[in-house]
Amino acid sequence: LSAVLLSPRHEGNESLATQLQDLERTATSGTLDAAERAAAWVEFGLLCEEQVGKRDRALTAYKSALQLVPDHSEALSLAIDAAILLG
Repeated sequence: LSAVLLSPRHEGNESLATQLQDLERTATSGTLDAAERAAAWVEFGLLCEEQVGKRDRALTAYKSALQLVPDHSEALSLAIDAAILLG
C-alpha cells in the first residue's frame, strides 16, 4: 500500500501514507480499548477506499474492526457495501 501511495501518480500524498500508518499503528495497539482500535480500522478503511481506491484493503480493515467490536454498525455497513461492490 505504501508503494502505491508513494508512486509518481500519488506524489504529494506522503501525508496520506503517514495517516494510514498512524491509523494502523493505533488499530493494532495493545494499550487501547477495542472500540478505539475498531474506530481506527474503520477510518483506515475509509481512507483506503476513498483516497487510494483499494476497496479490498478497506474490506479487510472493516472486518478487523468487526473482530474487535462485532456489533460495530458502521463497520458492518461499510463491510457489506464493500463486499457487494467487490462482487
